[in-house]
Amino acid sequence: MIRFAFFTLAITLAILSYGLALEPPAKEAVSALEKAWAAATVQADATALGKILANDLNYIHSTGLIDSKTMFIDKLKSGQQKYFKLQHEGMEVRLYGSTAVVTATALIESSTKGLKNPPGRLRFMHVWYYSKGAWQLVAHQSLRLP
Repeated sequence: MIRFAFFTLAITLAILSYGLALEPPAKEAVSALEKAWAAATVQADATALGKILANDLNYIHSTGLIDSKTMFIDKLKSGQQKYFKLQHEGMEVRLYGSTAVVTATALIESSTKGLKNPPGRLRFMHVWYYSKGAWQLVAHQSLRLP
């Protein structure tokens, strides 16, 4: 009986250890990716954004305009959309298995089609998905704060 209990405990611990090893990175990894997204956006770094953004990205700007991954990156590369500052003020990361939901505020300075937008604060939500060993941003939605 004791051997059976020990065997059961050993199997349970092995399964739990295996399951923990497969879990996606911690909240700190998603927070770091948030900052990497902001830096890559300001730098118009198409290579970095190509890795950070999911192919099926749905990027909803505070103006209501919607971009795909390709549209977002192309606008940055062409200079049609520029970000001079995208600085997180606060951020909350919540994990739900292989999905992370980030709610944050940020200071932003940008221009659109060569016209400077008024600087401001945004409130946004990001949805990150963990697959094949990496987190990718699958959804962005923001609104301008008064």
